[in-house]
Parts: sequence; structure tokens; C-alpha cells
Amino acid sequence: MEAARSLGQSHGQAMIHVVVPQAFRIILPPLTNELILLTKDSSLVYILGLSLSGYELTKFGREGMNSASNLTPIIVIALCYLLITVPLSIVVRRMESRSERAR
Repeated sequence: MEAARSLGQSHGQAMIHVVVPQAFRIILPPLTNELILLTKDSSLVYILGLSLSGYELTKFGREGMNSASNLTPIIVIALCYLLITVPLSIVVRRMESRSERAR
């Protein structure tokens, strides 16, 4: 910031051209990790607290197994979450390695 200001840039120009790109490079991998964790946690919250009128997980599991004895919907949903989280984690790993090389 001080170097940009000494070169005659205004505060706004220094923020846009110097500070924000550096901050974006540093904050993007942890922010994407938080997105992955939020995706995983949202599925847990849905199953634990919001499914079928607020049943708890064990009651939901017992009644589901007694009524249908079919795990196909749960397996399909698990595969969908894998399809979301695995590519995101690969992207994060590449971004972190790229930022380590840049330093």
C-alpha cells in the first residue's frame, strides 16, 4: 500500500491494483475449504434436524429400514455429495499448490 501511494496512486487505486489481488490470492483457498465444509455440514443438518418433521437420525433410520428396506436414495444422495465435494477439493488443492509456488 505504501509503495503504491508513493508512486502517486490514490487510496482506491492502490486498493484495487495492489491490496485486493494479494488478499484474494491468500484468502481464496481457505474460503473454498469453508464452502466444502458448509456443503457437507448442510447435508448433516438436513438429515439430523429437518427431515420428516424433525425426527432424530436414529428414529429416521429405524423407520426407514422397517418401511422400505431400501438404501438406494441415501446412496444416490451420497454420490451426489461426492460429485460436488471431490472436484471442489481438487480445485482447492491445486490453488493451494499454485499459491505456495508463487511465494
